Amino acid sequence: MTIKRYVYDHGFTFAEELGKNLNHQLNKRIGRHKPSLIIIDGAQGEGKTTLLVQIIDAVNKLKGLPPCSLEIENHPQIALGGEEFTKLFTECKRLGLPIIGYDEAGDFSKRGAISGFNARLIRRFETFRSSNIMVVLCLPNLGILDQHLFDLQIVRGLLHLKDRGLNQGNFYAYSGFEVGWIRYYMAKLPKPLKYQSYNKCGWSFRGHFLNLEPERQKALAKLSDHGKETEDVKAEVKYLGLLTYVDMARRLSRSVVWVRKIVCMLKIREDRSIKRVKYFKKEVFEILLEYKDSTGVR
Repeated sequence: MTIKRYVYDHGFTFAEELGKNLNHQLNKRIGRHKPSLIIIDGAQGEGKTTLLVQIIDAVNKLKGLPPCSLEIENHPQIALGGEEFTKLFTECKRLGLPIIGYDEAGDFSKRGAISGFNARLIRRFETFRSSNIMVVLCLPNLGILDQHLFDLQIVRGLLHLKDRGLNQGNFYAYSGFEVGWIRYYMAKLPKPLKYQSYNKCGWSFRGHFLNLEPERQKALAKLSDHGKETEDVKAEVKYLGLLTYVDMARRLSRSVVWVRKIVCMLKIREDRSIKRVKYFKKEVFEILLEYKDSTGVR
């Protein structure tokens, strides 16, 4: 009978060398008010989020803190998307937490680099040095990151995941210097061969990581599903052009209370309600704008 392991004899849930490197980042980078960003990439199903949680737990342990919370209503160290990242980063700073993870980082793309969203996110990275918080990004592949992040020289390493088994995953660790070469080859190779970039230069070390304990794995799965559902809702709302009370109030330069009052008075029904938030069609805004103009409201 095989007994499953969820921690190695050295105390980490991953290769000891990775634990030593995390400790180095805490003492030599974060402890000296220098920024530290670690990237985890790999194909879907390779265990990126699992390793992310394990790294957060390990850093918390090194700082004498408990494992990170995986509750849907309380997960300050795991940001599921960009908007949540900016909010939770501030929360981690307030709570004195040493590390934050950013999952589903696909909204970091070259095509969207000049968007207001990416500009805000990049600004957060530009200023997080003084916060003494380590950041770990999970994304499908290294190539979707904006060049500006590398210009800031805050990327300290990459953990590339592949060939995950039933009981453990595998990672290849690259230094910031080696990451530069990977990005160089990504820019040179034709699209079908871009994933060969990881094989074009040597890695610093490699190792394994174990699965999470069953109960913790279930909690993480629920949290991840919640994050995906939230992003799906946002995408649907954006595609349909639906507006909330807050959206309409901002466009009308009126208070949310005023908008609610007029909507109720005109007996206008929302198009849909998602997680207790009401969404209206764009035509409703036009009705409210016409009402505002006809009544001379300023």
